Amino acid sequence: MIIRLPDGSQKKVDISTMRVDELLRSLSLNPVLYLIRKDGRIIPEDSIVGGDDTIELIESTHSG
Repeated sequence: MIIRLPDGSQKKVDISTMRVDELLRSLSLNPVLYLIRKDGRIIPEDSIVGGDDTIELIESTHSG
């Protein structure tokens, strides 16, 4: 699986399947801070990804 990070870099992860929130935690990333795009669509944190998937992490911004 390929993960595209917000800084433009890519990371290859060898997993069969995993929930998105678990995957982010395993990479020491806070799932609350990112939106995940797969196949051009934003997917929920409890979606299952893995195998040949490519996902993109989009850093969410907060303003007050």
